Amino acid sequence: MRWRPGLILLTLTGGLVLGLGGFAGVIGREYRRDPMPLLDLPSGPLRMKETRASLERTTDGELRHFVELEIEGVPEGPLRAAVSLPEHRTGRLPVVIILGGLEVGRESLRYVENHGPNALVAFEYPRPTQDLYEGRPLFKLGRIRRAALAVPAQIRALQAWIRTQPWADPDRVSLLGYSFGAMFVPATARVAQHRGPPFRTLVMAYGGADLPGLLAANASFRPAWLRPSAAHAVGAVIRPLEPALHLPHLQEETLFLSGLKDERVPLRYSRLMQSLKPPPKTVLDLEEGHMDPSRPDLNRRIVGASQAWLVQRGALAPPDTHAGSDNHD
Repeated sequence: MRWRPGLILLTLTGGLVLGLGGFAGVIGREYRRDPMPLLDLPSGPLRMKETRASLERTTDGELRHFVELEIEGVPEGPLRAAVSLPEHRTGRLPVVIILGGLEVGRESLRYVENHGPNALVAFEYPRPTQDLYEGRPLFKLGRIRRAALAVPAQIRALQAWIRTQPWADPDRVSLLGYSFGAMFVPATARVAQHRGPPFRTLVMAYGGADLPGLLAANASFRPAWLRPSAAHAVGAVIRPLEPALHLPHLQEETLFLSGLKDERVPLRYSRLMQSLKPPPKTVLDLEEGHMDPSRPDLNRRIVGASQAWLVQRGALAPPDTHAGSDNHD
Protein backbone atom coordinates (compact mmCIF):
# COMPACT_ATOMS: atom_id res chain seq x y z
CA MET A 1 0.00 0.00 0.00
CA ARG A 2 1.38 3.40 -0.97
CA TRP A 3 0.90 6.23 1.50
CA ARG A 4 0.04 9.58 -0.03
CA PRO A 5 1.64 12.67 1.55
CA GLY A 6 -1.77 14.07 2.53
CA LEU A 7 -2.76 10.86 4.29
CA ILE A 8 0.57 10.73 6.13
CA LEU A 9 0.16 14.33 7.29
CA LEU A 10 -3.42 13.67 8.42
CA THR A 11 -2.32 10.59 10.38
CA LEU A 12 0.56 12.40 12.10
CA THR A 13 -1.65 15.39 12.92
CA GLY A 14 -4.33 13.15 14.37
CA GLY A 15 -1.78 11.33 16.49
CA LEU A 16 -0.36 14.60 17.73
CA VAL A 17 -3.81 15.94 18.62
CA LEU A 18 -4.71 12.75 20.49
CA GLY A 19 -1.37 12.80 22.32
CA LEU A 20 -1.73 16.44 23.32
CA GLY A 21 -5.32 15.84 24.38
CA GLY A 22 -4.27 12.96 26.61
CA PHE A 23 -1.42 15.00 28.08
CA ALA A 24 -3.77 17.93 28.70
CA GLY A 25 -6.07 15.55 30.55
CA VAL A 26 -3.19 14.40 32.75
CA ILE A 27 -2.26 18.02 33.50
CA GLY A 28 -5.88 18.84 34.29
CA ARG A 29 -6.06 16.01 36.82
CA GLU A 30 -2.85 17.17 38.48
CA TYR A 31 -4.25 20.67 38.91
CA ARG A 32 -7.38 19.29 40.60
CA ARG A 33 -5.65 16.92 43.05
CA ASP A 34 -5.26 17.60 46.76
CA PRO A 35 -1.48 18.06 47.19
CA MET A 36 -1.21 16.98 50.82
CA PRO A 37 -1.52 13.18 50.39
CA LEU A 38 1.32 13.39 47.85
CA LEU A 39 3.58 15.38 50.21
CA ASP A 40 2.76 14.18 53.73
CA LEU A 41 4.64 10.91 53.27
CA PRO A 42 5.41 8.65 56.24
CA SER A 43 8.97 7.91 57.32
CA GLY A 44 10.16 4.69 58.89
CA PRO A 45 12.57 4.34 61.81
CA LEU A 46 15.37 6.84 61.22
CA ARG A 47 18.93 5.52 61.09
CA MET A 48 21.73 8.07 61.15
CA LYS A 49 25.37 7.68 60.26
CA GLU A 50 28.13 10.26 60.15
CA THR A 51 29.97 10.37 56.86
CA ARG A 52 32.50 13.04 57.88
CA ALA A 53 33.25 15.04 61.03
CA SER A 54 35.80 17.83 61.45
CA LEU A 55 36.77 20.77 63.63
CA GLU A 56 37.26 23.80 61.39
CA ARG A 57 37.18 27.58 61.42
CA THR A 58 34.53 29.57 59.62
CA THR A 59 35.39 32.56 57.44
CA ASP A 60 34.82 34.70 60.54
CA GLY A 61 37.31 32.71 62.61
CA GLU A 62 34.93 30.64 64.73
CA LEU A 63 36.03 27.13 65.61
CA ARG A 64 33.09 24.83 64.84
CA HIS A 65 32.25 21.15 64.78
CA PHE A 66 31.04 20.24 61.28
CA VAL A 67 29.28 16.92 60.85
CA GLU A 68 28.07 15.58 57.51
CA LEU A 69 25.48 12.87 57.91
CA GLU A 70 23.09 10.55 56.11
CA ILE A 71 19.70 9.54 57.48
CA GLU A 72 18.02 6.38 56.24
CA GLY A 73 14.33 5.60 56.60
CA VAL A 74 12.98 8.62 54.68
CA PRO A 75 11.18 8.74 51.31
CA GLU A 76 13.61 8.78 48.37
CA GLY A 77 16.47 8.54 50.88
CA PRO A 78 19.05 8.71 52.12
CA LEU A 79 18.65 12.22 53.47
CA ARG A 80 21.92 14.15 53.45
CA ALA A 81 22.69 17.19 55.60
CA ALA A 82 25.56 19.06 57.24
CA VAL A 83 25.48 20.32 60.83
CA SER A 84 27.52 23.17 62.31
CA LEU A 85 27.86 23.30 66.11
CA PRO A 86 29.95 25.54 68.39
CA GLU A 87 33.22 24.10 69.68
CA HIS A 88 31.97 24.66 73.22
CA ARG A 89 28.30 24.83 74.10
CA THR A 90 26.16 24.98 77.20
CA GLY A 91 22.50 24.10 77.13
CA ARG A 92 20.31 23.67 74.10
CA LEU A 93 20.82 25.75 70.97
CA PRO A 94 18.41 27.48 68.59
CA VAL A 95 18.41 25.64 65.24
CA VAL A 96 17.96 26.80 61.65
CA ILE A 97 17.44 24.38 58.77
CA ILE A 98 18.85 25.96 55.61
CA LEU A 99 17.59 25.15 52.09
CA GLY A 100 20.15 26.66 49.74
CA GLY A 101 20.08 27.48 46.07
CA LEU A 102 22.92 26.58 43.73
CA GLU A 103 25.07 25.31 46.59
CA VAL A 104 23.69 23.04 49.30
CA GLY A 105 24.81 21.00 52.28
CA ARG A 106 28.27 21.82 53.64
CA GLU A 107 29.01 24.26 50.82
CA SER A 108 26.04 26.48 51.66
CA LEU A 109 27.32 27.01 55.22
CA ARG A 110 30.23 29.04 53.82
CA TYR A 111 27.82 31.93 53.21
CA VAL A 112 27.11 32.33 56.93
CA GLU A 113 30.06 34.28 58.31
CA ASN A 114 29.23 34.14 62.02
CA HIS A 115 27.36 31.01 63.13
CA GLY A 116 27.27 32.08 66.77
CA PRO A 117 25.84 30.04 69.67
CA ASN A 118 23.43 28.30 67.32
CA ALA A 119 23.09 25.04 65.42
CA LEU A 120 23.00 25.34 61.65
CA VAL A 121 21.71 22.41 59.60
CA ALA A 122 22.13 22.63 55.81
CA PHE A 123 19.88 20.29 53.82
CA GLU A 124 20.96 18.61 50.58
CA TYR A 125 18.19 17.93 48.05
CA PRO A 126 17.73 14.48 46.51
CA ARG A 127 19.94 14.67 43.43
CA PRO A 128 17.25 14.38 40.70
CA THR A 129 15.74 17.71 41.83
CA GLN A 130 18.78 19.45 40.32
CA ASP A 131 17.44 18.49 36.90
CA LEU A 132 14.57 20.95 37.31
CA TYR A 133 16.83 23.76 36.15
CA GLU A 134 19.66 21.81 34.54
CA GLY A 135 19.88 19.44 31.62
CA ARG A 136 16.63 18.29 30.02
CA PRO A 137 13.90 18.01 32.65
CA LEU A 138 11.28 16.81 30.14
CA PHE A 139 13.21 13.56 29.75
CA LYS A 140 13.39 12.92 33.51
CA LEU A 141 9.93 13.88 34.73
CA GLY A 142 9.32 10.68 36.70
CA ARG A 143 12.58 10.90 38.67
CA ILE A 144 12.21 14.63 39.22
CA ARG A 145 8.64 14.27 40.50
CA ARG A 146 9.50 11.52 42.99
CA ALA A 147 12.53 13.35 44.32
CA ALA A 148 10.95 16.82 44.49
CA LEU A 149 7.73 15.66 46.15
CA ALA A 150 9.77 13.80 48.79
CA VAL A 151 11.57 16.97 49.95
CA PRO A 152 8.88 18.13 52.45
CA ALA A 153 8.76 14.67 54.06
CA GLN A 154 12.56 14.53 54.22
CA ILE A 155 12.80 17.91 55.92
CA ARG A 156 9.98 16.98 58.28
CA ALA A 157 11.96 13.86 59.24
CA LEU A 158 15.08 16.00 59.67
CA GLN A 159 13.14 18.35 61.95
CA ALA A 160 11.94 15.37 64.02
CA TRP A 161 15.51 14.04 64.31
CA ILE A 162 16.87 17.47 65.32
CA ARG A 163 14.31 17.76 68.13
CA THR A 164 15.71 14.57 69.72
CA GLN A 165 19.32 15.81 69.78
CA PRO A 166 20.87 16.94 73.08
CA TRP A 167 22.23 20.12 71.46
CA ALA A 168 18.88 21.31 70.05
CA ASP A 169 16.21 23.52 71.57
CA PRO A 170 13.11 21.68 70.28
CA ASP A 171 10.98 24.82 70.51
CA ARG A 172 13.34 26.93 68.39
CA VAL A 173 13.71 25.16 65.06
CA SER A 174 13.25 27.51 62.08
CA LEU A 175 13.21 26.89 58.32
CA LEU A 176 15.10 29.15 55.90
CA GLY A 177 14.88 28.89 52.10
CA TYR A 178 17.05 30.84 49.66
CA SER A 179 16.38 31.08 45.90
CA PHE A 180 15.64 27.51 44.74
CA GLY A 181 15.19 26.53 48.39
CA ALA A 182 12.41 29.09 48.94
CA MET A 183 10.20 27.08 46.58
CA PHE A 184 10.08 24.18 49.06
CA VAL A 185 9.40 26.19 52.23
CA PRO A 186 5.60 26.66 51.97
CA ALA A 187 4.82 22.98 51.29
CA THR A 188 7.31 21.82 53.93
CA ALA A 189 5.96 24.22 56.55
CA ARG A 190 2.41 23.07 55.85
CA VAL A 191 3.40 19.41 56.24
CA ALA A 192 5.13 20.23 59.54
CA GLN A 193 2.10 22.23 60.68
CA HIS A 194 -0.16 19.29 59.86
CA ARG A 195 2.04 16.74 61.62
CA GLY A 196 3.12 19.04 64.44
CA PRO A 197 5.00 20.82 65.71
CA PRO A 198 5.31 23.76 63.30
CA PHE A 199 8.55 25.61 62.72
CA ARG A 200 9.34 28.56 65.00
CA THR A 201 9.77 31.02 62.12
CA LEU A 202 10.19 30.95 58.34
CA VAL A 203 12.46 32.85 55.95
CA MET A 204 11.86 32.90 52.18
CA ALA A 205 14.50 34.83 50.26
CA TYR A 206 14.44 35.42 46.53
CA GLY A 207 11.55 33.01 45.96
CA GLY A 208 8.18 33.28 44.26
CA ALA A 209 4.88 31.63 43.55
CA ASP A 210 3.64 30.33 40.15
CA LEU A 211 5.97 27.45 39.33
CA PRO A 212 5.31 27.39 35.55
CA GLY A 213 6.27 31.07 35.34
CA LEU A 214 9.41 30.55 37.40
CA LEU A 215 10.39 27.50 35.33
CA ALA A 216 9.89 29.42 32.10
CA ALA A 217 12.19 32.16 33.43
CA ASN A 218 14.92 29.82 34.64
CA ALA A 219 14.94 26.30 33.22
CA SER A 220 17.08 25.30 30.23
CA PHE A 221 14.29 24.26 27.85
CA ARG A 222 15.40 23.75 24.25
CA PRO A 223 14.29 24.80 21.69
CA ALA A 224 13.22 28.20 23.02
CA TRP A 225 9.79 28.08 21.38
CA LEU A 226 9.00 25.03 23.50
CA ARG A 227 9.66 26.87 26.78
CA PRO A 228 6.10 27.98 27.73
CA SER A 229 4.57 24.55 27.03
CA ALA A 230 7.45 22.70 28.69
CA ALA A 231 7.27 24.95 31.77
CA HIS A 232 3.57 24.18 32.19
CA ALA A 233 4.19 20.46 31.72
CA VAL A 234 6.96 20.34 34.33
CA GLY A 235 4.98 22.70 36.57
CA ALA A 236 2.04 20.27 36.46
CA VAL A 237 4.27 17.37 37.42
CA ILE A 238 5.48 19.17 40.57
CA ARG A 239 2.18 21.00 41.10
CA PRO A 240 1.80 19.68 44.69
CA LEU A 241 4.77 21.90 45.65
CA GLU A 242 3.21 25.07 44.20
CA PRO A 243 3.75 27.72 46.91
CA ALA A 244 0.39 29.33 46.11
CA LEU A 245 -1.40 26.19 47.34
CA HIS A 246 0.22 26.27 50.78
CA LEU A 247 0.98 29.88 51.70
CA PRO A 248 -2.62 30.76 52.74
CA HIS A 249 -2.49 27.96 55.35
CA LEU A 250 0.73 29.03 57.09
CA GLN A 251 0.63 30.64 60.53
CA GLU A 252 4.35 31.06 61.36
CA GLU A 253 5.92 34.51 61.48
CA THR A 254 7.72 34.89 58.16
CA LEU A 255 10.40 37.06 56.59
CA PHE A 256 10.33 37.62 52.82
CA LEU A 257 13.44 39.00 51.10
CA SER A 258 13.36 39.99 47.43
CA GLY A 259 15.44 41.87 44.89
CA LEU A 260 13.72 44.68 43.03
CA LYS A 261 16.02 44.05 40.05
CA ASP A 262 15.83 40.25 40.22
CA GLU A 263 15.98 38.86 36.69
CA ARG A 264 15.48 35.22 37.72
CA VAL A 265 12.49 35.73 40.01
CA PRO A 266 10.62 38.67 38.46
CA LEU A 267 8.95 40.89 41.03
CA ARG A 268 5.40 39.81 40.13
CA TYR A 269 6.21 36.26 41.31
CA SER A 270 7.78 37.35 44.60
CA ARG A 271 4.92 39.77 45.23
CA LEU A 272 2.42 36.97 44.63
CA MET A 273 4.22 34.79 47.16
CA GLN A 274 4.23 37.59 49.73
CA SER A 275 0.57 38.49 49.24
CA LEU A 276 -0.67 34.93 49.75
CA LYS A 277 0.91 34.50 53.20
CA PRO A 278 -1.33 35.76 56.03
CA PRO A 279 0.21 37.90 58.80
CA PRO A 280 2.45 37.96 60.72
CA LYS A 281 5.04 38.66 58.04
CA THR A 282 7.83 41.07 57.19
CA VAL A 283 8.79 42.07 53.63
CA LEU A 284 12.28 43.42 52.94
CA ASP A 285 13.21 44.61 49.44
CA LEU A 286 16.75 45.14 48.22
CA GLU A 287 17.71 47.29 45.22
CA GLU A 288 19.57 44.31 43.81
CA GLY A 289 19.42 41.49 41.29
CA HIS A 290 19.33 37.79 42.11
CA MET A 291 21.58 36.31 44.79
CA ASP A 292 24.44 34.30 43.36
CA PRO A 293 27.74 32.69 44.50
CA SER A 294 29.55 35.24 42.34
CA ARG A 295 28.09 38.11 44.42
CA PRO A 296 29.52 37.59 47.92
CA ASP A 297 28.68 41.10 49.15
CA LEU A 298 25.00 40.66 48.28
CA ASN A 299 24.95 37.21 49.83
CA ARG A 300 26.37 38.61 53.07
CA ARG A 301 23.68 41.29 53.15
CA ILE A 302 20.91 38.74 52.62
CA VAL A 303 22.23 36.33 55.23
CA GLY A 304 22.91 39.20 57.65
CA ALA A 305 19.38 40.55 57.24
CA SER A 306 17.97 37.07 57.88
CA GLN A 307 20.09 36.63 61.01
CA ALA A 308 19.14 40.05 62.42
CA TRP A 309 15.42 39.37 61.89
CA LEU A 310 15.66 35.93 63.52
CA VAL A 311 17.55 37.35 66.51
CA GLN A 312 14.90 40.05 66.98
CA ARG A 313 12.24 37.36 67.19
CA GLY A 314 14.14 35.12 69.59
CA ALA A 315 14.53 32.39 67.00
CA LEU A 316 18.33 32.74 66.92
CA ALA A 317 20.95 33.69 69.50
CA PRO A 318 22.99 36.82 68.66
CA PRO A 319 26.32 36.06 66.99
CA ASP A 320 29.44 36.34 69.14
CA THR A 321 31.20 39.46 67.85
CA HIS A 322 34.44 38.30 69.48
CA ALA A 323 34.32 34.80 68.00
CA GLY A 324 37.33 35.31 65.75
CA SER A 325 39.40 37.56 67.98
CA ASP A 326 41.34 34.87 69.81
CA ASN A 327 42.49 31.28 69.68
CA HIS A 328 43.74 31.67 66.14
CA ASP A 329 46.32 29.20 64.92
